[in-house]
Amino acid sequence: MTKLIRAPEDSNWLEANVSLDGHQVVAMFDTGSALSAATTQAVQRTGIKAEAPPVTATAGIGLANKCIDAATAVFSALSIGQESDENAKLRIADLFGKNTETHLEFLYSVDNPDLIIGADFFMAHRIYVARSQGKINFTYKGGPMFQYINPNTTAPSGETGAGGPKPR
Repeated sequence: MTKLIRAPEDSNWLEANVSLDGHQVVAMFDTGSALSAATTQAVQRTGIKAEAPPVTATAGIGLANKCIDAATAVFSALSIGQESDENAKLRIADLFGKNTETHLEFLYSVDNPDLIIGADFFMAHRIYVARSQGKINFTYKGGPMFQYINPNTTAPSGETGAGGPKPR
């Protein structure tokens, strides 16, 4: 179980605080995103370095046919509620870099999450959203908690996080 950080009447998005390598970040739970991914800004705060330079990706982060530059990194721990995945391999991208608006000649940014928890997480869990309680309840049902797809292909490369979650 994890507690939502916004009241149900404030947003349609499901967001919660999670721990990425010991740093608290805001995660958005998004079934429309095939894979979980971290923003470049969140990765910079953790001090983790990408495994290789970014490559142009066209699939896997819920961006339809849009191309973005994405890299990958291995995080020693990603904890959501009572679950922790060690050595989670996630995509890194500037997911919301274009989410700005110009209004009266001022540029301001939209509040965006640091991490997208995608359908790969949902496939490994049974999930119940209790909006009236401000909580997401989930239980691990098996398989990798996060999946990795090579940015140059659309098929799984067989690389995943290190198995299932570890209870705290």
